[in-house]
Amino acid sequence: MNPFERQDEILNDISQILFAAADGEYDEVGIEVELNDEENLFKFNVWQTVDSVKTSLPQFSGKEGPALLNLSLALQKEIMNHTGGDMKKFVLRISGAGRACVDYEYREPPVKQDTPY
Repeated sequence: MNPFERQDEILNDISQILFAAADGEYDEVGIEVELNDEENLFKFNVWQTVDSVKTSLPQFSGKEGPALLNLSLALQKEIMNHTGGDMKKFVLRISGAGRACVDYEYREPPVKQDTPY
């Protein structure tokens, strides 16, 4: 399995948790996750937007929180292995039509590689 496939698999699993948290129809549902191993920090915020109104969704209870933590740490590891960048935060947004977008913020930027794509 190439690194992109594993990242996609992890993001799909996070998306399933996000879909389950959504309350009915939405224009966008999203999650922001911040990780800091040194400070033992794991923060996340979940929201949805309906008719241009952004609403925070309740924090997870039960097994969703630990699953999200494990998936986020796995994603951080995959990105480090793939790019060399130390990801500290990511934001995943999914439109009501199912289009996904993910943005990463790094503690240490990825190492520039001369790899042809």
